[in-house]
Amino acid sequence: MVFWVAFTLLAVVFQSVRTAGQKQIARHISIPAATLVRFLFGMPFAIALFIALYWYYQVDAITLHGDFFIGASLAGVAQICATLCLVKSLSIRNFAVGTALAKTEALLTALLGTWFFGEALSGLGYLSVVLGVAGVLIASNWKITLRDLVDNDSIKYGLGAGLGFALASLWLREASLSLALPRLLSAATVLAGAGWQRGACDRGQYRLLHRGRR
Repeated sequence: MVFWVAFTLLAVVFQSVRTAGQKQIARHISIPAATLVRFLFGMPFAIALFIALYWYYQVDAITLHGDFFIGASLAGVAQICATLCLVKSLSIRNFAVGTALAKTEALLTALLGTWFFGEALSGLGYLSVVLGVAGVLIASNWKITLRDLVDNDSIKYGLGAGLGFALASLWLREASLSLALPRLLSAATVLAGAGWQRGACDRGQYRLLHRGRR
């Protein structure tokens, strides 16, 4: 339990730093470029982690099945779309609002996991997710009106980011479960493999959107 809590808190800290950095980067370059920077910057760390854990566990070979490639590919596309929406929402409103709306990922993950992935939570689990998301929205100190839900682009992009990240986490889990490896090595394999596919896809998107530009 302590191990799980520690990694969760670290993830929260690093995600907040990452989001703040993306907001600053997006002021100087285009949104697709800011998305590409995020993935390219993280790849060396993902590869280094995979190599270190592969050496530590001393496994003979890693067999990748079709389920892994499907899950990793779908997760990569979902993460790219989510990041585009997140950076766009940050450029429209303030940092707290964009981040808070993206955190609806937890609630959407619980709902989508139940409806489409057969991963139901307990009643207490659903209550915890709802309270957590509500707490983040309240902490953002932002009041949402009915008109905002229809006309406010920040809400649309923020919720789009939450949906994209929710789908990505569920597909990444499916990819990880397809590997017969220790937990940490399985996670590192998915991180490196999905990151490579995601980076290649995002690079192709960037070149397509910036074709003919210098």
